[in-house]
Amino acid sequence: MHPTTRLIAACFIGLAAQGVQAQESYGPTAEETRMLPPYCGGPGGGDWKAILGPEIGFNNHTCYGINFLNRYYRAKTSWQKKNYLQNALGDFTYSVDKLSPGFKLMPEILYYRGLTYRLMGREAEAMGDFLKSIQLDPKYSKSVAELADLYERKLANPKKALELVTEGLRHNPASRELRRRYDRLGGKQPYPEPYAVPAAPDTPKSAPVPTPTPAQEAPAAPARSAAEPPPPATATEHPAGTSPQPASPGSPTNPWCRFCPDPTPAPGPAPSTPAAPPKAAP
Repeated sequence: MHPTTRLIAACFIGLAAQGVQAQESYGPTAEETRMLPPYCGGPGGGDWKAILGPEIGFNNHTCYGINFLNRYYRAKTSWQKKNYLQNALGDFTYSVDKLSPGFKLMPEILYYRGLTYRLMGREAEAMGDFLKSIQLDPKYSKSVAELADLYERKLANPKKALELVTEGLRHNPASRELRRRYDRLGGKQPYPEPYAVPAAPDTPKSAPVPTPTPAQEAPAAPARSAAEPPPPATATEHPAGTSPQPASPGSPTNPWCRFCPDPTPAPGPAPSTPAAPPKAAP
């Protein structure tokens, strides 16, 4: 075929591809939604607003980005693939910028953006996103696996790749993708010992108030008549560190003698002897 003819044919193919792309909706179709995660409306359902909080409104761009990645894998031409990756990168970046770092899905969003960077051949940026994802959630095995692959294949550093996979298995011992890489990289059996899960702290329980038995119950004070003098004060009735006041004339234990000392005085300094009454004039 003449070079000019090939060029014209390529232009027509490109225009046809753009026409197909223009007919697609930006968001996922109903059929495409079935291929998305549950938080994007895929199988599984759930009250994701209650699970993810009010920020879920910005997370719809994460769903758009995942759908563009799915379209990338189905695309037939390099032009379509490039266009889908550009759209995916824009949506994932929007989510990363708008959502807080503590958003529950942030490790997954960073994984998807790192994957997009890798597919675009931007390995350094991909490694940065995978590393951030692992820092937020060391158990997210997809990011560990992708980062280990970059160390093994792009940086020719299988030792570092094995270190990453070993650490990942300590956090997520059930990950099959990490076990496969561990075996391929020459890891020794048995698999790495997983980190112990910290036990939940025991909730302190208040001690029950003991119910006094009849033998422990204090005896009731005997009834006394209104004319009976009150009982003498005990030491416990006075505040700590103070001395009882001297008995007033007519003490509770001897009310008939005005100046007689109390035969059982309370602890404390001895009361002063009252002065003798003055003698009557002759």
